[in-house]
Amino acid sequence: AKDQTGRIAKKIVNVEKPTDNLQISLDIPEKIVEATEVSIKGKVSRKNITENATNRAIWVFVNGIEADVIPDEKFVSFDFEATIPVTYGRNRIEINVRTNDGFTKKVLEIPNFKKSVIELQIDNDIANINGQQKQIDAKPYISQGRTFVPFRVIAEGFGAQVDWVQQTKGINITLGDKVISMQIGSTRAIINNQVVTMDAAPEIKSGRTFVPIRFVSEALGAEVEWNQSTRKVIITRLTME
Repeated sequence: AKDQTGRIAKKIVNVEKPTDNLQISLDIPEKIVEATEVSIKGKVSRKNITENATNRAIWVFVNGIEADVIPDEKFVSFDFEATIPVTYGRNRIEINVRTNDGFTKKVLEIPNFKKSVIELQIDNDIANINGQQKQIDAKPYISQGRTFVPFRVIAEGFGAQVDWVQQTKGINITLGDKVISMQIGSTRAIINNQVVTMDAAPEIKSGRTFVPIRFVSEALGAEVEWNQSTRKVIITRLTME
């Protein structure tokens, strides 16, 4: 095209093309917990190599951040690493590999979880809830080999809604889309309209309602750890909320 003075302007467009000659393998965690960044490591390999190729260099970008790339002696295999920021929830990771003879990419997701932790000790009315000490209204205890805790401590740690039904002596715990219904003295529980059997029934002791902590915690998707030497129970729940 010519401008008003008669000069000719040229526009050069470089068109990238995909290639199936590159293979990406990754060494990354399946999940991360309360992370602000994550290291993405991997390897790019050429399936075929032309001996007289003059330029075998590659560039790797992870979510737009250029990775450090270390080639082997023949520039056939390349180790790469990049550190990228992440947020809570599902993080989309896109790895783009570019060479002079084409490009390829790989897309995946890494979940980044929030962690809630409740730490309780037998015969101790001080609980540690998400790093903060708090006095609870009754002490946990062990009965017939099962650990019982005041049922409202679940609400403090996990943000659950806990309701007491006086007429039936029933307990309802709601957390997200999970609803657990129990009744004092009964080993039958209902989880989202499914009847299950508990290994211990909820109890009333000194005017306080206690629930078997392992059953309730695991029903809410938490993990329970028992420390025999300190007589502590640690409940950990991961969420992406």
